[in-house]
Amino acid sequence: METLATLYKLKVLFDENLSEEDVKKIIFPTKEFIKFSSYELKQIQFPKKFVHSFNYLYNVVYPRSNEQSLDQYFEGIRNKNEILCVLTGKFLLVEKIIDRFEFTLSLGYAGSHHFYNGKIRINKVALISTAGLEDKYIERARGTLLHEIGEIFIPFNAHCDNKSCFMNSPYLPSPYNPSRFKEIFPILDRQIDFCERCKRKLKVMIEEMERNEILDEEKIKNLLRKIEK
Repeated sequence: METLATLYKLKVLFDENLSEEDVKKIIFPTKEFIKFSSYELKQIQFPKKFVHSFNYLYNVVYPRSNEQSLDQYFEGIRNKNEILCVLTGKFLLVEKIIDRFEFTLSLGYAGSHHFYNGKIRINKVALISTAGLEDKYIERARGTLLHEIGEIFIPFNAHCDNKSCFMNSPYLPSPYNPSRFKEIFPILDRQIDFCERCKRKLKVMIEEMERNEILDEEKIKNLLRKIEK
């Protein structure tokens, strides 16, 4: 098994719902797949404006136009050479109606990348929730972490149709039902790997991101297109 490596540091912020011991169990086994230059773990309290009394984090992905999303907030405090992983025991988003469909985000989210004038600025923040994972939540959180890190590094077509790859992404049904996680995400219940195609994508993108803070959109599309062939 080839281990991918990066010069980026992985900084892990976790809330009071998770113990440092459990966070270590989630984070450190992922070194077998992607090894960061160094690791830092720190317990935090979420900003009050994001925390709802029913233990949900509101405005995480789709804030109102005059509000800041959670990933934008953490991107703003991230150091240049860090990938930031935010672990919480709270739900990331309650069910909302979007385009007449119910949508539930409950496991993880990689911050939206910024595209402008043919350039890309990668959002290097991953948000991961253990809420609702119940049994085997350590193992499932590891798989979610690797999936979201993959989405940070791969800005286009990050999801994979290979069910033995961390980048595979089955759809969540609605309404949300915690008891169905094993059925929906069996991929997180067993030790798998990034498929060879996704490994090549990750390797290329890690090298590009380590060289440049701002990426050329057309160049990145061409590099990833060659791998897809």
